[in-house]
Amino acid sequence: MVERLQELMHHKQLSSTQFADTVEVPRAVISHILSGRNKPSLEVVTKVASAFPEVSLGWLLLGEGDMLNPLAAPVAPASKSKSEEVLPSQAKLEMPPAVEQQDKVQSTNSISSPAQLADQHEKTIEQIVIFYNDKSFTAYKP
Repeated sequence: MVERLQELMHHKQLSSTQFADTVEVPRAVISHILSGRNKPSLEVVTKVASAFPEVSLGWLLLGEGDMLNPLAAPVAPASKSKSEEVLPSQAKLEMPPAVEQQDKVQSTNSISSPAQLADQHEKTIEQIVIFYNDKSFTAYKP
């Protein structure tokens, strides 16, 4: 992903400082990502996507396809009305089934621990990370 961020910066003719300011993240965050010290967090990727909506998320995250989204949107099937169409900038991320299940369990007021939810899906918890608003975090491993 570092190479793609560098390619985007080159395409937009931005220095790392200008890029950090445009994306609205601390300059050190971009510096650490570009040097390979840190990997981009979800927050950084989200801010890049917001700052540059013309950049394809598939390309940014996975290196698939072209860097820029096509100018013309694909033609929708005749059965969809204009009000049903969703623009890429309006698309919402889908929650994984485990998160949806957790919401359903909580909405029925039954108390389940994360471990019990993991057992329901035959998965185990590998790590729990808590992110704080000062950009620090704490990782817990069971």
